[in-house]
Amino acid sequence: MSPIYVPGKVTLAKDYTEGDRYFSNVSLLLHGDGANGSTTIVDNSPTPKIVTTNNGIVVSTSSPKFGSGSLKAGDIANSELIYPYSVQYNFGTGDFTVELQFKYNGAGGVIIRRNGETQGDWALMLSGTNLFWQDRYLNNSLYFRAASAILDSNWHHIAVSRQGTTSRMFFDGVQQGATVADSTNYTTTSGLRLGGAGYGSLNSFIDDLRITAGIARYTANFTPPTAPFADAQY
Repeated sequence: MSPIYVPGKVTLAKDYTEGDRYFSNVSLLLHGDGANGSTTIVDNSPTPKIVTTNNGIVVSTSSPKFGSGSLKAGDIANSELIYPYSVQYNFGTGDFTVELQFKYNGAGGVIIRRNGETQGDWALMLSGTNLFWQDRYLNNSLYFRAASAILDSNWHHIAVSRQGTTSRMFFDGVQQGATVADSTNYTTTSGLRLGGAGYGSLNSFIDDLRITAGIARYTANFTPPTAPFADAQY
């Protein structure tokens, strides 16, 4: 709720929803809401993308972080969402932020990646208790070790943010390890996959996934989101 000034008193506006100043830079925004078992996955970014579901990734209403549902991968091997190529996923050599709410459900693996292994492709993965960002073309992994709490089956916020030529990973708002030099040109004609094969098949829940091109949203420790990401500019 946000206070609204009225002469002589302050009124709380219960229907107020704060916007996102960088909403126009959002390439993909998945709240994971919907009916249990649904394969209708809505992209709430300014330019909604059409998705193909593969091998059973679905909406689950069992324990969402926010809203009515989250995305569940793992009922069938290599379950994933496949998005076609979009220039909005090309960060080039600029700033970007990839973030999501994550709940471990039995197995790590690829969380999100560009489709191929050509120049400019990238991946965010979980292997054991290690979270790492990988330049798939060079097979060059920028490791960030997260606390073992990532396997505790509770919701955790994960973010990778690049500012200039410096990349950082955050776990529940706390930077993991040192900053990493990253001058990679993330430009490619590959699409995007959420979940799927590689380092094992992901068996986990994902909520409020947001990709922001051109903006490093996090450059120091921060308080993790306590509400769903906004669907509008302010």
